[in-house]
Amino acid sequence: MKVDLDAFNKLGYAVIDVAPLVPKITRLRAEIFDLFDTIARGVGTGPIRHDEDLVAFYRARQKVQYEGVKHGSHTFSLHAIAGDLTLEKFFKEELKFQCPNHDSLPNLRVDMPVENQSIFAQHQDYAFNRGSQNSVTLWIPLQNTGIEEGALLISPGSHKDGFYPYDKRNGTISSSHKFSLIPCEVGFGQALLFDQKLVHQSGFNRSSRIRISVQLRVSDMACADYAARGYKINHKSVVSL
Repeated sequence: MKVDLDAFNKLGYAVIDVAPLVPKITRLRAEIFDLFDTIARGVGTGPIRHDEDLVAFYRARQKVQYEGVKHGSHTFSLHAIAGDLTLEKFFKEELKFQCPNHDSLPNLRVDMPVENQSIFAQHQDYAFNRGSQNSVTLWIPLQNTGIEEGALLISPGSHKDGFYPYDKRNGTISSSHKFSLIPCEVGFGQALLFDQKLVHQSGFNRSSRIRISVQLRVSDMACADYAARGYKINHKSVVSL
């Protein structure tokens, strides 16, 4: 796993290869479907084996499906990815973090290809995870994620402008601030790494496939500014992409 650090610092993001994690990513996707299959059978529906089955379950039992996503954030496979020592080595050797540490628990998102999608407007992750000044998010899709599947929209270089005022209710940046947002396509076996001050927002899933993704947020505990703030954790579990 490599990153061009100069380019990353300039743009605020990079699409990186995460080949060492592919077996665990593959296992996680399978475990998520097994979990939903178990939940669906538990409430008298199912089976769930494919995307179409899960979309049908969402339409039939939306509240239960939402609970299933929450349970998905506690799967063994997800935490195996978050705890992979390859990642720790990457943060230390490539990003030059002295003491990398997760800002929050690993987060799972399951975006349905439906009309009433949960779209998170323009925001910075730093509003939710005010860790080190160099804190980053690693966004890992569990399938190819192009424009049709709702690739994230990012504003290259926006991290250089600092921390924007945000709506305290939902963390979004007012639409009065205009950003040039472009889709960032990420293939299976890749991940989007971005500075937590990079402005971005959800893409709309126009495909027939579900967009499942993992978000890992990491800070450097050696950051003097973070130490001066007492290492306070202000993460809100509702943050999503």
